[in-house]
Amino acid sequence: MKKIGLLILCAVISITAYSQSGESLNQQVKGFDPSKLVYGGQIGFGFGSNDYWSIYLSPQLGYRFTNNFIAGAGISYAYATEKYHWLSYLSEIKEKQHQFGINLYADYYFSRRFFVTVKPELFYQRETLKYNDEDGVQAKITENRFVPAVLVGIGISLRPVVLSLNYDIVQNSSTPYGDSVFLGVGFSF
Repeated sequence: MKKIGLLILCAVISITAYSQSGESLNQQVKGFDPSKLVYGGQIGFGFGSNDYWSIYLSPQLGYRFTNNFIAGAGISYAYATEKYHWLSYLSEIKEKQHQFGINLYADYYFSRRFFVTVKPELFYQRETLKYNDEDGVQAKITENRFVPAVLVGIGISLRPVVLSLNYDIVQNSSTPYGDSVFLGVGFSF
């Protein structure tokens, strides 16, 4: 009888020890958890009239604070070029823009795949205009400025592809986003 009692006691102690070690594995890690890092970004191309074309690159690094909330930061680069005529006496104008930006972003997933996003961004823009003036002399104007933007949007995550409809609420005419809703295509890992 003593052997059976001792065997039951050992079994109870073993089950309790296993149960406690299992609980510690399921507890949330306190502090920084590298497995919650989210890598991603966007790439974009644009084409239009007047020989317009543009490219946009924006790598991002974020952290998954909860299952529904991701926030992070990134950098951006945008390049655009266009040719047009401004006044009848001027020859063709060639415009080029280089924009370097920094941004923060926050994504809130209201379901498994669907999310809303906000992305404040600040660009440093270098714009160059080249043209021949009324006397036929080639002129060049370069202007540097800071350009703010705040994107808001809604999207769907089809990992690793992320699609979103975005709108720049600042509406500065110098941002690479334009003045209407646009489709963003990105990636996330």
